[in-house]
Amino acid sequence: MNGKMLTVFVVMTVFVVGFSYAVGPLANPEGNLSQMKNQTASQVRYRLTYQEMDKNTDGQVTKEEYQAAVKQRRENAPGAGANQNAKSFTFEELDLNADALLSQEEFNQHLATSSRRVKQ
Repeated sequence: MNGKMLTVFVVMTVFVVGFSYAVGPLANPEGNLSQMKNQTASQVRYRLTYQEMDKNTDGQVTKEEYQAAVKQRRENAPGAGANQNAKSFTFEELDLNADALLSQEEFNQHLATSSRRVKQ
C-alpha cells in the first residue's frame, strides 16, 4: 500500500509541477495579451512597410527599391520616428543572406531584433 501511495504522490507532483510550468505565462494574462497585441501590430507594420518598398510586387525588395523608399520617407516626413529606423540600416545590413534581395523574412527579423535592442 505504501508503494502505491508513493507512486500516486509522485505522479500528482509531476502533474502539478508540469501544469504550473505550462501555465506559468498565464499568470499575468493582461501583460501577455498586451505583448501579443504589440507583436501583432509590429508584424502588420513590418508587412505594410515591406509592401510599400516592393514597388514591382515580386515579393523581393532590391537595393534600388529600398533606397527609393528610404528617400521617399525622408522627403515626406523628415525627422519622423518612422524614418529613424530607415536611416540607421543600410540595405546590406538588412540583406542577411547577402543575395542582393531583401525578403519579408529578412526585413522582419532584422527589425524585430533591432526593436528589442532599442527597448533594452
